[in-house]
Amino acid sequence: MVNINPGIATNCGNAGFKNIYAKNPTSAWSSSKFVVATLVRQVRFENLYISGFSNAVQLVNCGQIYYDKVFHDACKYSLIATDLADSWFSESHFGSGKPISSATGGTGITIVRGSTITFQACRFQVQDGGVGANLDQCRGLYFLRPIVDQNDSHGMLFINCQEVQIVAIQDFDNGTTAVKRAGIVINTSGDTFTANASTDLITSSTATNFGFLSRVRFTTTGTLPSPLAVDTDYYLNSSGGNSFEVYTNLIDARAGTNQINLVDAGSGTHYMNGVSQNFRIFGGTIKDRVWGRRMKSRIKASTSPRQTLWDIWPTSALFMLTCRRYQPLSAMRQTSILI
Repeated sequence: MVNINPGIATNCGNAGFKNIYAKNPTSAWSSSKFVVATLVRQVRFENLYISGFSNAVQLVNCGQIYYDKVFHDACKYSLIATDLADSWFSESHFGSGKPISSATGGTGITIVRGSTITFQACRFQVQDGGVGANLDQCRGLYFLRPIVDQNDSHGMLFINCQEVQIVAIQDFDNGTTAVKRAGIVINTSGDTFTANASTDLITSSTATNFGFLSRVRFTTTGTLPSPLAVDTDYYLNSSGGNSFEVYTNLIDARAGTNQINLVDAGSGTHYMNGVSQNFRIFGGTIKDRVWGRRMKSRIKASTSPRQTLWDIWPTSALFMLTCRRYQPLSAMRQTSILI
């Protein structure tokens, strides 16, 4: 198909797309979409070739996604999904290309608030300043034999993610070797917030960094709203916009029960920080793009088998890195981890 209108599925049980060749002409590239699905319980994509779309596949508040043998080419954003769970992606190529000269940035795949997702033998490619895979506020991610492009920007970017396992990662060359980029970057984000004791809600300074079931820790220049404590994990339940209820555990946050009752608003400037935690990376190699050699992880645990398990959280506008399980890594603060 060429010059197509997007397939749209809304408020339905199941939707499927199979054995389709979809190529969008360059003249119609801007804001073009192939599939837009909202509030669909299950969506299946199988044996597809999708090329030339600004935002090829957009999934909003969908349930389970099955993605098998899908090749994205020359799409600024191959797939953008929010609130995704219990999904499987296999043998698919998420390519962010350059169909027109003004196309910069983009991602191979972006998932916001995803949980329990498996990627098997998937390739994440990007050109012109974007990111191969951008995972934000996700938990329970498993990557088996991923292939990442670290040519123009980072291969994989994790922000406020927990319980991530990456097995046998490989990189590939897709252009100049003069640019040195990170294969994997693990990061966190944060906002300032205010508290309202009469409503038991906290309100963040932006509406994008956190959402339903986000895991956070609080700091302050003064005194936190009682009974909140520093360096303690909490979970959020959205009350609309950028206002949140606060819970001590994930089960209560999901059910909306046993919400923390705020006694006061505290004093000073309060900070709400995301948490990136429990990353396990086994095997694989990432190339140093400057010298053209392959190397193991620059940050290693000291016992066998080699793997690293990290806690990362903002401290004084920097990031603290510790090793949870094996020999502690040397004390260091940095905004990303380069592997």
